[in-house]
Amino acid sequence: MNLPLLKGCAILGVFWGQFSKLEKELNLTNLNQLIDWILEDKLKGPEVAEFPIDRAKEALLKLQDRSNYRKGLVTL
Repeated sequence: MNLPLLKGCAILGVFWGQFSKLEKELNLTNLNQLIDWILEDKLKGPEVAEFPIDRAKEALLKLQDRSNYRKGLVTL
């Protein structure tokens, strides 16, 4: 927790588990809206760099030296 304090960052979060238990209908409505936005290409996830298993070392090195800011996926 020291790093966010040093950088002056704010940490925000939500306890979705409790919300989904207490507000089942509203949670379902929200999830359906998110799915609609994904299907309409209004929301997109992060770009993923895929590496075959024989390039796993390269994937880890890119993560270590921060030359790859995208998400990485090692596939079999």
